[in-house]
Amino acid sequence: MTGSECFPLSDGERAAITALLQQGKTLLAISTALGRSTSTVVYAATAMRAGAARARVYKRVRRKELTDCELRTLNRAMDNNRFFSMACLTEMVNTTRSQAAGGPKKGTVSIYTIRRAV
Repeated sequence: MTGSECFPLSDGERAAITALLQQGKTLLAISTALGRSTSTVVYAATAMRAGAARARVYKRVRRKELTDCELRTLNRAMDNNRFFSMACLTEMVNTTRSQAAGGPKKGTVSIYTIRRAV
């Protein structure tokens, strides 16, 4: 059993599909005008839309580092009471950060950053 022959789209056909889509033509009208199957035009249109929709974004964010003042606050708290919970230490560091910035301008520090510093 042999499959059907595959005729890839040429660059001119891809450009025509893009131009006709921008003009507001339907996929059926485009496929009829080009003499291609509707599924081929749908595939090309989907690929074109996916490429134009968004660029790849690097979503990983660098972890926040603690400043010297925040590390001193953390060490002072640990010297005063070794049995502080991580949540309490995180709240203390975040309060110090917001007071040093003159308000809640700086982002909060996570518990994981505090654990890494301790």
